[in-house]
Amino acid sequence: MHHAHIEAMAHIGNAARAKDGIDKIVPINLNKYVKNALPRQSNVYFSSSDGAFLNRYEAYENFDKLRDGSVGVKAGWRLYSSGPGILLHQIVAHYLGINYYHGDLLLDPVVTKDSDKLEITMRVFDKNVTLRYHAQNKGINKVVVGDKVYNTTSVNRYRKNGIVIPRNEIEENAVIDIYC
Repeated sequence: MHHAHIEAMAHIGNAARAKDGIDKIVPINLNKYVKNALPRQSNVYFSSSDGAFLNRYEAYENFDKLRDGSVGVKAGWRLYSSGPGILLHQIVAHYLGINYYHGDLLLDPVVTKDSDKLEITMRVFDKNVTLRYHAQNKGINKVVVGDKVYNTTSVNRYRKNGIVIPRNEIEENAVIDIYC
């Protein structure tokens, strides 16, 4: 699973496939999602895979064994410095949809229903903010910050996307309810 695939699935609004991609690269419970994954350290991230072949000739002759799961796979993204950053970016920017746009906050989540009631507390513009997801897998339709409702979205070629919250309207300890 390559990070570009996760980005593409988020871009077109396919939450299930984006989540499936993330599940296949997170080391936790990897064997639940990639049945023929070989054991590895928990601090590496799965993106591409190398079949457990001795050489490229063996791989060429037995490539179908990767598809049927009878040959194990070793993770790509081994211990190199950008792996964790790429993973976190996929989750935060593409799945949870937390981005910045021209100095403002852009919320554009592509989440599955199992993210309903998810709460994240993080720093946004040097302020503590809690983001609460109300996920029904329908695409973003509104964001509520205090008593203000935002529902103006931009449109890309594939789906309705993104609600911008002006930077100056985010206060310390704000609760942002995201309906998607």
